[in-house]
Amino acid sequence: MKKKIILSVILAGVVVASCSCGNSNMKHDTDSAAEEASVSAEAETSGPQVTQILISGAGDVTLGSDVGQPTDLNFDTMYEEVSDPSYFLSGVSSVFGSDDMTLVNFEGTLSTQGDRQDKTFAFRGDPEYVDILTDGSVEAVAFANNHCQDYGEVSYTDTMQYLDEAGIKYSSFDIVGVYEVQGKKLGMISVSQLRGNDQAQELITQGVAKLREQDADAIIVSIHGGVEHEYSVSSEMKEVAHFAVDEGADLVLCHHPHVLQGVEKYNNVYIAYSLGNFCFGGNTNPSDKNTMIFQKTFTFVDDALVLDDAVKAIPCSISSTSERNDYQPTLKEGEEFTEGIDTLNDYSEEFDVVFASDGTIESANGAAGFVPDATTALTAQTRAKGTVSPAAADTESTDAESTDAEDADTEDTDENADGAADTDTTAAESTTDAASTDTAAGTEVSADSASTGVPDASVGAGLTAGTDTEPAANSTTGTGTAATGSTGNNNTATTDTTADSAKDSGSSSSGKGLMRHRDLLKSDNKIFALQ
Repeated sequence: MKKKIILSVILAGVVVASCSCGNSNMKHDTDSAAEEASVSAEAETSGPQVTQILISGAGDVTLGSDVGQPTDLNFDTMYEEVSDPSYFLSGVSSVFGSDDMTLVNFEGTLSTQGDRQDKTFAFRGDPEYVDILTDGSVEAVAFANNHCQDYGEVSYTDTMQYLDEAGIKYSSFDIVGVYEVQGKKLGMISVSQLRGNDQAQELITQGVAKLREQDADAIIVSIHGGVEHEYSVSSEMKEVAHFAVDEGADLVLCHHPHVLQGVEKYNNVYIAYSLGNFCFGGNTNPSDKNTMIFQKTFTFVDDALVLDDAVKAIPCSISSTSERNDYQPTLKEGEEFTEGIDTLNDYSEEFDVVFASDGTIESANGAAGFVPDATTALTAQTRAKGTVSPAAADTESTDAESTDAEDADTEDTDENADGAADTDTTAAESTTDAASTDTAAGTEVSADSASTGVPDASVGAGLTAGTDTEPAANSTTGTGTAATGSTGNNNTATTDTTADSAKDSGSSSSGKGLMRHRDLLKSDNKIFALQ
């Protein structure tokens, strides 16, 4: 009897459990359907996602001294005196600390090794100086200039190693960098126009292709070139900068002249032709201490980039005192700020760009500046991810048709002695207006540095634009020429875990490239032709 009761209870339990399970499954299916419907409805009502990312760009950062500088005034002595790496960029911390990414031109080396190259000025800083960048909220550097190998190959690769260890992203010749923030990938390319326009353009083309393979949402190209201490932009720099935009750059930042130059809006993309010095250990007291922080806000509607005028110039001084260089760039205020904007407007007049009193764009190319917010961005003109500006595409199409039509009557001119790019001359082009020559099409790319980005001996020897005349102390002379450095070949992204905690950590395509760089440098003695 007891067994019959127990069996009945068990059977009843099985039946109840079966019914319960069936009801549970039905309820689960109902809940899932309701949840999916809710998600779908939410997606329809929320619409496109608008993301805004603020970039700050600044000029030459040289953390170290030349052996010829007065020891009581140089950068190394200042570092010992303050004993605080955060001192150097504290005057601009309110800007760098509140943006999404800060990018500067790193001009010099961080190393305890290597021999000083035979050149007028050479810079090498203690590796611990990298803390100046991290404490100053600098997330990325451009590292392709005439001082990146001042103490030979080992100083170049050492610098990249210390940047990697500090979590700072960098791009250098054929090494591209990627910094990730707010779910977007910001790609970076750095080239030196001082080694010839052919090489610079070839590396830009290669870099854009690499970054598109890595699914970059926006591309920033840094160009080191032009003429030192000149306030006007050279035609060679305009050519390379325009080429970068036509290839797909979304922002172009330039440096080398050690003074400010004008800003241009070309095919919907802004070009800052020279950001000047910034935290610059290369001169103990430069006569022109004007500099600026150039900001760009990238606005994305889902994956599309809005074509806008969301840039801002922030006038600064490279020193907190006018008496000397104390290596502490400082924001200008009041009348000094206004004077800084007026000066920049003078430099930008040839490009028909006018900055308002607060540093934003008042007008560019005759049109009022447009700065989108989350609402207006939804109806603004955009550029699809992985494509160039519509204006650039139209220009390329027109130029291509013109070039094809005149091929039968046109001969290419040879590369000239200073390394300028070969240019197809057409009847429609002006031979006297080099500044306005369109180089999106009709520009040949030299194969001299097809795999490594290193110019051949003839190009390296022929360069005359790569002068190295930034004075030490108060001197105003110098006759050195650009270093002929080397590059690596690496596309592999790595993930750093030591990036500034105040901003999102990024990813880089460097890292393993160091070994490739060493192999290239050791196998090609041409790179030691440093002048």
